[in-house]
Amino acid sequence: MKKLSLLVSALLICLTGVIYALSDGVPVSFTLRNGSATSIPLKIEKVMNPNLSPFSNSGVTCEEGTRIFYKKDGKWIEILVVTEELEGEVIRVDKILKEKGLR
Repeated sequence: MKKLSLLVSALLICLTGVIYALSDGVPVSFTLRNGSATSIPLKIEKVMNPNLSPFSNSGVTCEEGTRIFYKKDGKWIEILVVTEELEGEVIRVDKILKEKGLR
């Protein structure tokens, strides 16, 4: 019985490693902030399509490499790619849009 339990434990450890290796990236948690007076329509790849309300914050956790898009004139434009460096940061989406000339 002890050998069976050791075998099952070893199998679970191996499976955990395989599942982790198959994931797309490292989870990164950060905050999207809209400091403007107008809503900002976004699409977060493989996560959701939030509308950032005026003067609001939205906590997000997604995998490294996830792309974030802004909708302008009916087209989705990539504005950010998630990296590990964003962990714990507050991202001013309104400022990114202004810097890119999208608002």
